[in-house]
Amino acid sequence: MKVQEEKDAILLQESGAYQEEIQEQMLQGQGSFDFPDGAHYEGEFDQGQMHGQGTFNWPGGEQYVGEFRNGKRQGQGRYLTGAEAEEVEYYQGEWNQDRYHGKGIFVWKDGSRYEGDFDEGKIEGRGTYQWSNGDQYSGEFKDGHKHGQGSYHWENGERYSGEFANGDLNGQGTYQWPTGQQYIGEYRNGIKHGQGTYWESDGSQYSGTFNNGMKDGQGTYIWLDGSKYVGEFTQGKMHGHGTYTYAEGDKFFGDTYVGEYVNGEKQGKGIFTWLDGSKYVGDFLHGKKHGNGTYTRRDGSRFAGEWRNDMAWTGVEYDPKLKIIRKAKEGRFFHIKE
Repeated sequence: MKVQEEKDAILLQESGAYQEEIQEQMLQGQGSFDFPDGAHYEGEFDQGQMHGQGTFNWPGGEQYVGEFRNGKRQGQGRYLTGAEAEEVEYYQGEWNQDRYHGKGIFVWKDGSRYEGDFDEGKIEGRGTYQWSNGDQYSGEFKDGHKHGQGSYHWENGERYSGEFANGDLNGQGTYQWPTGQQYIGEYRNGIKHGQGTYWESDGSQYSGTFNNGMKDGQGTYIWLDGSKYVGEFTQGKMHGHGTYTYAEGDKFFGDTYVGEYVNGEKQGKGIFTWLDGSKYVGDFLHGKKHGNGTYTRRDGSRFAGEWRNDMAWTGVEYDPKLKIIRKAKEGRFFHIKE
């Protein structure tokens, strides 16, 4: 599921820009100052500079309450903007040179919230970001984006823990669904990509290569009953060369197929070996013996020729000593007279 994007934590008003207007007054101690544009400061001064505890109100309704140093916000303080309650955004925390810097909390007007580290006015370091829809991310940030190690919890119960880059799932991680599925492996731009293992809710699992979210490349799929396929996949399906071993619970317990697949079906050249030692070597189409092939029984007797839809169609049947005993034509067998 797609992760939410981070909002910019930007409050544009500066206090330092007003400092020149009060510099000449050389105010000292507790006091207040009204600026020509309607801004107002009330608090401590030192040698004509806002310095110490104070409250600064901008003409647009923004307000800062906290510490100043040399005319700029420095230390602990709270800044909020918006005249109406539903429009208020605010920052509460540490400041340096008029920028959020250190530990702080930023709340957006839609209710989204970030608590953690800031650096020079940006979300940077470790923190927790909660979106208004209920999603939450806890971990590392860089330049205002999820970046590094972290955990993301979706409102619907899905969870991811691992690496992030540029605000999305990138690198190694673990993704868990509330319905029981789980993936451990590599991600690129929020999509399973690279090496990984995916468990279905019924316990079946695939281990191998993923490409843009799909099983694609070399891999192993193990079904709940123990049946196993080892080979190539394309766009989520068995495709290319592979080995399928049937397991207990299947009608072909212990049988094995080695050969080609197309779109999830045995198709092309292949070898099917039964548990009793019987073997078919030849062509397959849509999962059935179809084309030219030889079926050899455990005792050495065999049929060689053309097959159609799993049926011996045209060819010759031999006994264990390779003596011709029957011939087939269009699915019908005829005995050879001595």
